[in-house]
Amino acid sequence: MPGPLYDGSTPNVDPAEAVRLSPSTCLRRTKALEEDGLLAGYRADLDRERLSLGPTMFLSLKAEHSGTTSQVVEKPRP
Repeated sequence: MPGPLYDGSTPNVDPAEAVRLSPSTCLRRTKALEEDGLLAGYRADLDRERLSLGPTMFLSLKAEHSGTTSQVVEKPRP
């Protein structure tokens, strides 16, 4: 959901207006959520294309240990 409630760089007054609270009340509630660990933090979304970054992949590999498996996994590529 886009908007001032989901943008960590937005001044406190914008989300306060969006939820019809005073800026001081909004800030107090935001700080309480942070202190309680419910608001874990803020993040930046990087433009991967402009940074010339390729796709991100996550790989999970599960193999039973054997001499052959170890040799294949540890064998360096030419």
